Order: sequence, then C-alpha cells, then structure tokens
Amino acid sequence: MDESEGCFPKEFFEFDNLEVETMPKPSKKRKGVATSPKATQKEATTASAVAPEQTPTNAAHSDEEGLQLEKRKPTRAPSWVWEHFTKKEIKGASKAICNYCGTNYSFRSSKNGTSTMSNHLRVQCRKFPKERDPKQKVLSFQPKTKESEEKVGYNLTAVAFDKEASRLAFARMIVVDELTFRFAEGDGFRYFMSITQPLFQVPSRITTTRDVSKLYITEKKKVKRYNDWTYHKRIIGFCQIIDHKGETIGKALESKLSEWGIEKVFAITVDNATSNDIAVAYLRKKIRDWGGSVLNGELLHMRCCAHILNLIVNEGLKNLHDSILKIRNAIRYVRASPSRMQRFKGCVEREKIQCKSLVCLDVSTRWNSTYLMLEAALKFQKAFERLHDTDGLYLMEFSFGENVSERKKGPPEFEDWENAEKIIKFLKVFYDATVRISGSTHVTSHMYFHDFSTILNLLNKWSGSNDPLFSTIAEKMREKHEKYWGAASNMNVLIFIACVLDPRYKLSFVEFVFGKLYDRITVETLSYKVKSTLNKMFEEYCTLGGFMDEDNSNSNRPSSQGKDDEAINDDFSMFADLYEEKMSMENEEDGKNEVDLYLAEDKEKKSDKFHILNWWKVNSSRYPILSLIARDVFAVPMSTVASESAFSTGGRVLDPYRSSLSPKTVEILICTQNWFRSTPLLEKMETQEVADEIEQGGQTRCKIACHVGMRQSHFATRCSLQTAVNSS
Repeated sequence: MDESEGCFPKEFFEFDNLEVETMPKPSKKRKGVATSPKATQKEATTASAVAPEQTPTNAAHSDEEGLQLEKRKPTRAPSWVWEHFTKKEIKGASKAICNYCGTNYSFRSSKNGTSTMSNHLRVQCRKFPKERDPKQKVLSFQPKTKESEEKVGYNLTAVAFDKEASRLAFARMIVVDELTFRFAEGDGFRYFMSITQPLFQVPSRITTTRDVSKLYITEKKKVKRYNDWTYHKRIIGFCQIIDHKGETIGKALESKLSEWGIEKVFAITVDNATSNDIAVAYLRKKIRDWGGSVLNGELLHMRCCAHILNLIVNEGLKNLHDSILKIRNAIRYVRASPSRMQRFKGCVEREKIQCKSLVCLDVSTRWNSTYLMLEAALKFQKAFERLHDTDGLYLMEFSFGENVSERKKGPPEFEDWENAEKIIKFLKVFYDATVRISGSTHVTSHMYFHDFSTILNLLNKWSGSNDPLFSTIAEKMREKHEKYWGAASNMNVLIFIACVLDPRYKLSFVEFVFGKLYDRITVETLSYKVKSTLNKMFEEYCTLGGFMDEDNSNSNRPSSQGKDDEAINDDFSMFADLYEEKMSMENEEDGKNEVDLYLAEDKEKKSDKFHILNWWKVNSSRYPILSLIARDVFAVPMSTVASESAFSTGGRVLDPYRSSLSPKTVEILICTQNWFRSTPLLEKMETQEVADEIEQGGQTRCKIACHVGMRQSHFATRCSLQTAVNSS
C-alpha cells in the first residue's frame, strides 16, 4: 500500500516533510545576526504554500501541541549582569546602562545576548568590584570568641559581605572605641573603606546615631534575660539630676528601676554621704509598697566598705610623717625635667638596679597612690643615695630659703627609708583589702569578713605597740573604725551571713573570730543576731517560694500516691522518691530545716580553685531555698569603687569636642559600651607590655564592682542583675 493510500491524509506528510526541510540549522556566528532577505522571503513563501486546511485531525494535533507547551519547564532566570545594568529607552531604542561607569549597550531580548555586558563588567569597567562575586563566600581566619583566657588563636570560617551586619558592626566600633559620630565622614576612613570593601556604604552621622540606638535596644533586651549562676556587672542607667538632695537621688533611682521593670531589690550599696542615706530611706518605702523587699528592708542599706577603709586610712595619715614628705620631694625633683631624670637613670644603671619601672608621684588626697609611690621609691633607695653624693643641684633643691620653715623637707636619709618600709607594711593590709572587695567579675561579699577581722585585729595589736610611729597611726585609725563599725547595730549583718554561707567556713568560724575580737557579751549578741537573721530569711524565702513557713510541711509537697501514679513503671525512681520523702519527714520531726542541715554538715576543704557560686549551683537540689538566699547574698557588692569608672567614661564621652550630646544619647553610649566590654568579642592583640608580663609570670588584676554611686550632677546605677537586684 502506497503512502498516499494510507490512513493519514497526504497533506500531513507534505507538511511534515516541508517542516523538516525548512528547519534552520544552528549558526556558528554570534547571536543576533539577521538572516539574508532571500532566505526570509523563501521561508515566508514556503510557509504560505504548505499551510494545510483545518481538518478535525489537524485540530486534534494542534491540541496535543498546546498541551505540550503547557508542560514546558519554566524559563531560565535572568542573567546575573542585570544586577549591574539598568534598562532604559533612549531615542526609541532599548539600552542597557552600566550602574558603575554609565556605558550603554543596545539590547533586544529576542536578538541580543548578555555576553557583551558580561565582558564589559569583567574586563572593561574599572569601577566594578572584580575581586569576587558579592554572593560568593570566602575563607578567612577569624579570631576566636574570648570564652576563656586560655583560649587563643583563629578559626577558618566562610564569610560573606552583609550590608546590615556591617553597619551594626560599625556602630559597635563607634560605641566601644568612644569615637565621634562624625568619624565615618572623614576622608581617611572613606578612602580606607573604598579600598578594603567598596560595597560598604559609609553611613552618615545621623544614620550612625540611629544604628547605635538600635544596638542599645537589642542589648538591653539581652541584659534583661540574664538568669543564671554567673556574676554580672552592668550599668543600667546614667542620667542627669538637678541637685544632690537625697530625695532627688531616690526619685531618679526609682524611675530607673521602674523603667527596667525591677521591683525586687535585695540590697543597695552606697557610700557614707548623708544624701545617700536619705535616698536609701526613700527607696525602702517604695520597695516595701512594691512588695519586693526582704525582711521589710532591714538589709537594704549596705555601706561601701572601701569608702570606710579610705576614711580610716586618711585619718591615720592626716598629719603626714616627715619621711613621706621628704621622699615625695625627692621624687618631684627627679621628675621635674628630662635632664634630671637622665642623671637619675645614670645612678640607677651604676647601682645595677634591675627594674623597668621608674618612680612615680602620688596624689596627696589618695592614700593608695601614696602607698604605690613609696613602694616604687624603695626599689631605688640606692639610686637616690648615689644622686645625693654626685648631684650638687639635688642638695641645693632643699637649701633654698632664709629659714628652715621655708625650705623643702629633704633629702630623705636612712631613717626616712626605714620609716617608709614600716608605713608600707602598714598600708599594704588596707590596699590588698580594697583591691579584693573592689572586684566586680567575682563574688566579694564572702571575702570582706576576713579583711574586716584582720584589720581590726592589727589595729588592736599596733595600738599597743612600742613603736611610736605604729602606735600613733594605729590609734587614730582604730578610733575612726569604732565610729563606723564599733557597735553591732552599725553593721549590716549580711557581711557575716555571707561568710556563714561559704561552705569552707560556716557559722562556727564566724563565732570563733568573734571570740578573738570582742568580749563575751558582744560575741553572744552578734552570734544570735547572725543566726536569727538567717533563719528569718529562710522562713520568708519559703513563703515567697510557695512553701509553708512551718519547716516545709507536707501540705505543699506532692503526695506519695501521686508519685506512685507517675512512677508506676519506674520502681527505682519510685523508691528513691519515697526514701527522700521519708528523710525529709525525719528531719521535720527533729525540727531541722535546710539551715540546720547545712550548718551540721562537714566543711569543704580550702582551695584556691574553689568556686563558691558553682558549689551552690550544684547543691541547689539539696538546699533549694537556702541556695536562693546564697545567690542573693553573694550578688551584693561590698564597694562602690566601680561607679567612679562610670563617671570616668562619662568624662571621656563628654569632652570639649563632644559636648552637645543629649543626656539620653550619653546614657545610651555609656550603657552600651559597658555591655559590650563586659562580653568581649575578639581576642586582644598582644602588646609588648603583655609579652613582658608573660615572661615575668605576672598576673593582672581587675578592679571593678557592682553598686549604686553618685558624683557631681549625674548618678550611675550598677547592679548584679542576677540577684542583687532581682528582675522577676
């Protein structure tokens, strides 16, 4: 049978054959080249000649082709070059304009491809960042997060450019490094960023201010979420007040606590100014109304122990000894000019004194600087003696004046250096105690009782010394000590309770020390007050925690039947719970609560690596109520020294070149900087000083604290948001 006699019409095969014959072959020439006029005319003629009539069979075939078109895959995504070119109509023609250099190319979607534009970006355009694809991540060595001091080095991570993250990082740099908002507008920084990362759009000072405010809000939410057994120190307020009246300060503090939603306040540490006493009394009434005080606010007012120590030492050094004046005048002579310092260094070299530091002058109103001055000067005693023998101007410095009263005291003699050694020995006790209780990265409340007892014992001992220098200074200091801490009613009992809650010492140690320092009646009074206050706190915490106040009775405890139902398939758990309930009942029958059980247990061994917060965290299941008391007591700072650092920061933020900031902006900068610096992001760069310290095996000390402090026309609020101020 011929093809023409088949079941398909002849026109179909003719159409099919013609379609195959007229199919254009792929051209090797570039895209967009038009066909010749002859070819175009031939195709049009052929197509018109072979157009079949619309028969039912052809209609069905067209439907099949329509279904196949509907099932086609989606079109390919636009080329990447359109992210860098803009389509525009210029004089009736479609043009693609480069976003960087402005060069334009003709394009038609049906004829022109994107190869020309791609080559332009890769080869010709000088402004296009050709280093890498902006979406492509690159490997980079990033410093490790500072989780521990021993953890150093870098991690190899994949990073990509993020505009939003870069702006927030820039705002963080402005805050942490105390830069001005105009820093970004400097030509030097803009040029640096154009070379380092051209994609980064340097923000204006107004945009930077908004970004800093955004960081403040974000970090403030994080600070509010602190709820762990870690000791935190954060500045939560720095604002201006109109005067130094106690009520004004109290209202400002009340406003700040309300802003943060803090209603439960355990203790507030302030110095001994009268206005602070009035402010604490005002807050005590407000906190009682809020229902957030403990023992009706009896323990709320904690006096700054470092401030009291400062008053005691200043009383003893009020009439400075002549030896101190002579040494100070000698140091002042050496530091008066470079030539004198050079001659002194020559004496140091000839005496072969191996010390990289040099002498320093003190601030006459700060006894700790006097201590550091004398400590440094004693190392160069031989150098001063050689200077006395070789430098004629050194002796003439102390010879001016017609009479002795007009002359400077000096130079220091051998007896003066001996007296300086005695004074250093005396002041070292107070200096070390101040450093210990001024920390804010670790618990300090349980340490101060040891310093308190040591200082009182030494004052009693030195007051009866045969050395006239020791006895005179110690007697004056002891009188000042009696004024503040002589009577038990003048001391906040938390000083003693914190030591009782130290599992290495407990109540027996506190009573033993009382016996060494006081008479029998005072010992009995203090011991009773400490234990009764701790028991009252336990009873109140039981009530606050949902427990009954009668030795944790069974009324709020899950019944054994309930436990049997829950642990029916776990015999071990059931019997363990029943045994624990039985032991609790026996303790109640004996009249023992958590306080009694804790005091009856053996003490922990003394160790420098002992972590008191970690111990209570681990044992919180054994002492659920007492551990809450310990967490609150250990959060109380013993010193307000760290608030001075807040005012120092404020002095740097508000300098002569940056004095137009609003009070709210100043608060945002100071608080946010404190929050960022409390959680450092990157490892510090190793400096020459750090390298020298490592070689010498030295260790640095941190001097910071948590408290409330006032100075000039501002106040700063610092609180350990763990428990010293509970935000619940």
